Amino acid sequence: MRTIVIGDIHGCFQELTVLLKKVDFDQELDRLISLGDLIDRGEQSYEVFDLFRRLKLSMGERCVLIRGNHEQMMLDSATDPDSQLSWRSNGGGKTVRSFRSYKDDIRRHAGWFREHMALYFKDTHFQCTHAGLQDDPIDRTPPDILLWDRDSIRQNTYDGRLTIIGHTPLNAPAHFLGNGQSVMLLPYHKKMPLPETGLICLDTGCVFQGRLTAMVIEGRRFWLEAADWGEKMPEERGGPMPAGRGAQDGQREVGQTTGAFTGNSPVSEDPATKKQANAKSLARFFQKLFPPKGR
Repeated sequence: MRTIVIGDIHGCFQELTVLLKKVDFDQELDRLISLGDLIDRGEQSYEVFDLFRRLKLSMGERCVLIRGNHEQMMLDSATDPDSQLSWRSNGGGKTVRSFRSYKDDIRRHAGWFREHMALYFKDTHFQCTHAGLQDDPIDRTPPDILLWDRDSIRQNTYDGRLTIIGHTPLNAPAHFLGNGQSVMLLPYHKKMPLPETGLICLDTGCVFQGRLTAMVIEGRRFWLEAADWGEKMPEERGGPMPAGRGAQDGQREVGQTTGAFTGNSPVSEDPATKKQANAKSLARFFQKLFPPKGR
């Protein structure tokens, strides 16, 4: 069984459908994991919710939904009027309007979000949560860390069991090795061994005109696929759709420069080099990796 893990969607329904097509998603055979933040900021939060509601019904446990901080803000606002302003000012207003366009109110579905969106998911070789993890075990970690943390990425100190996260938008998917200095940018369309430790962040800021990223895990190997912000289905754009299942070692890489960054300059894209960012260049590396403020 393949596992498809998708980063923060934030109402980007069009890009989600393109991405699922690119990875050749099969709801009868695959497992699908959302890392949270289905809603807010984007224009089509209702469509994203409705799709996952139907997938959860048909796929059962093979559709895994992680609760993000934006779902948590929505749930808080449903029971605490003082939380409504905070949620709406952080993209919740667009969610309200999206649901209203279907004559619906997201608060009517608060029970569904509570029931079906967990704080974390554990598998044999990896685990998932929304925001971050500072120490193992994940089931003893305070919810605020799992929902809101950014220090685990910025300080890069977590070196426990491989954990796949979103929440912090990056210019490219990255593997944080947890020694305070080593970060690997991950290429698209290239099969790679699944790491055993550290954090892999898949939030590539689709709603901020970035891209929506999926990690396809097959056994002990994985590869990445993406849909760019505004990308349309092939019949809408008049071109062929890349075949997701055809990803091979050495296949063409797309989007951001891949390989590791050392200082301001990218090194060889050949993964055999496996050069890493060192402590002296980490600050400059983050300037390249993190989007400008305001995103």
